[in-house]
Amino acid sequence: MEWDTVTGRSDLLRRAAVGLASGLLPGLLLATTVRPPVLGPVLGAALGALYVLSLPPDDGTAVDGAFTAGGLSVLAWATVGASALPFVRGDGPAWDAEAIGALLPELAAWVLAGTLLGALVPSVRELSTAVVGPEPETTPDPPIETRVVVLGGGFAGLGAAGALEERFGPDPTVELTIVSEANAVLFTPLLAEVAAGSVEASHITSPLRTSLRRTRVVRDRATDVDLEGRRLFLEDAERPLPYDHLVLALGSVPNPKGIDPEREFVFDFKSLRDAVELRNHAIDCFERAETETDPERRRALVTFVIAGAGFAGAELAGALNDFVRGTTVHYPSIPPEEVSVVVVHSRERIMPELSESLGAYARDRMADRGVTFLLGERVADAGDGLVSLSSGETIESETLVWTAGNRPSPFVDRLDVPKTDREELRVDGSLAVEGLTGLWAAGDCAAMHDAVTGERYPNTAEHALRAGRLVAENVYASVEGETKHGLHYRSPGSLAVIGHQTACAEIKGLRFSGLFAWVLWRGVYLSKLPGTDRKVRVFADWLIELLFPRDIVQTVETDREGR
Repeated sequence: MEWDTVTGRSDLLRRAAVGLASGLLPGLLLATTVRPPVLGPVLGAALGALYVLSLPPDDGTAVDGAFTAGGLSVLAWATVGASALPFVRGDGPAWDAEAIGALLPELAAWVLAGTLLGALVPSVRELSTAVVGPEPETTPDPPIETRVVVLGGGFAGLGAAGALEERFGPDPTVELTIVSEANAVLFTPLLAEVAAGSVEASHITSPLRTSLRRTRVVRDRATDVDLEGRRLFLEDAERPLPYDHLVLALGSVPNPKGIDPEREFVFDFKSLRDAVELRNHAIDCFERAETETDPERRRALVTFVIAGAGFAGAELAGALNDFVRGTTVHYPSIPPEEVSVVVVHSRERIMPELSESLGAYARDRMADRGVTFLLGERVADAGDGLVSLSSGETIESETLVWTAGNRPSPFVDRLDVPKTDREELRVDGSLAVEGLTGLWAAGDCAAMHDAVTGERYPNTAEHALRAGRLVAENVYASVEGETKHGLHYRSPGSLAVIGHQTACAEIKGLRFSGLFAWVLWRGVYLSKLPGTDRKVRVFADWLIELLFPRDIVQTVETDREGR
């Protein structure tokens, strides 16, 4: 889409010419006071052009213009005549009473010149009309032809909105809107760092309003959608939001599979609030255990169970283990051997996203640091200070963190559209929802497959970001009548940190582990963190962590009853 800007440029040039011509005669008055005098006409012409361009074109009378320009001339004299010009000459402005008295004649000349300028502008404008014709009417903003709404402010949503801005540019006929329940995007790869106290919570979030340039940001919750009428209903909006293309990038929510997530000691691990609450709960457990005299009760307080050992669970286990074991130095009555981090995983190896050898390396290194792995087990229930396993065994613990499975956002359940057995939106290779025009999906709420190989993409931030950008490309292609593209992307590799300055990395078939992989992990994710200011803040947090012990201050209330 293109639009003509020639008329607008011609109008600006014409108005500038009117100002230049109107300022020549007043410039002669200025020549009587400024040094060197030749600057008078130059200043008059420049100020005349600035005056005409800074005010909206109208048919005001000469008297109106005289009063307006005369008043503005005082400001012009103070900034230019009494300050800028003396500074350029090397004299420097002088504002004592005697100097100001000496400048009064100069001020009078500026006011007179300004008044004359304002009175002349209408006459010069009429003369230009008689010579070259009337000025073109101001062209109103063109009507909106295409409305694109992105629902969700995660990696897929932000990727889609950013790419839409790039593709459509400043086209005023295209309206871009992103609707999100949060006003910032969360950099989830560093969420475990927040739970472990390595990074401040706000440092891994980036406000949507600063990340996007021209997209309208609406912080609200979607309640329903009219697919036929193409209207999105929001919780706090009086009117539904119309759209021509709707991008669903809603992500996923934890799926605890029969475990009541409302119980006080059961934690999800998806949001910034989850990470902060978990950290404060862990500190609270140590505070309570410090005064507990019953050894079994004390051991249960400092036993932390994590369900799931994918990337999220394994990285959290390593980070949380470092945090709680480092915390024991502040609680001398708690024997270090009573502190325990237990990982329950349904498969026989952890982090299946990595090669088997790296997964085994990660398990061994974390086990050396005190993490206990229960493989081939599932968490069946949790309550009354007990975590029950599928084998019938129980673990006495006051903390269960669920990372073992997710499901699409509940909003997806309300949509009468094709879905998979896992309740994900069924999309084609271009990420359009099957059978529907103008409806797209990307990220964890969609079943994304490689358009060439048919291989399913994992629910990671990297793939969500790529999918969001592809949706934007295909929305643009649909609007412009171009060919849409299929999702085909090969990740260069995977990285996972497992605590104690140790990580695993698999990049283009090469495998790394240990300290080098840990440095590589931090470097890669620091480079991917949105915003230079966020990069600096997180780098500073990591540097402080190397020099000082982690803080054990509770930053929020830990009472989670009545959630």
